[in-house]
Amino acid sequence: MKDPILFYKFAVDSQVFFKSSHTYALVNLKPLVPGHVLVVPLRTSVLRFGDLTPVESQDYMASLQTVQKLITRVYHADSLNLAIQDGPESGQLVPHLHTHIIPRFKDDKFDDSIHKQLESLDLAAAYDEFFIQENTISKLAGLCSDPRRG
Repeated sequence: MKDPILFYKFAVDSQVFFKSSHTYALVNLKPLVPGHVLVVPLRTSVLRFGDLTPVESQDYMASLQTVQKLITRVYHADSLNLAIQDGPESGQLVPHLHTHIIPRFKDDKFDDSIHKQLESLDLAAAYDEFFIQENTISKLAGLCSDPRRG
């Protein structure tokens, strides 16, 4: 049996729709908008961006780019927010580095208030409750074997 993919201490295999050698992406259990996903390093001891090794950092950035292109295409996003809360004092509630990718649209009315919502998002509580958004996972997972499909 293979080891589970962990987001901090939570097994998230069923939510993962993209995986590279050092990074994965998963559907957010408490999305601010449809298509709000997280990109996370596989190594669970990575608390902050600076904790990535050079190889992990390259893979992480390449994975961010791949996933953001996928989210833009699947959700027809006009723009994206990419957000890292780098350490507990920045609002990071789950002690495992993760980047939020949030689709944005010309008329979405969020302006910068989306950052306040992001700060109040308690992912740890969401994973304790643990519910799965099957349709979103299936939609994204089907595209990951070839990110150009859509």
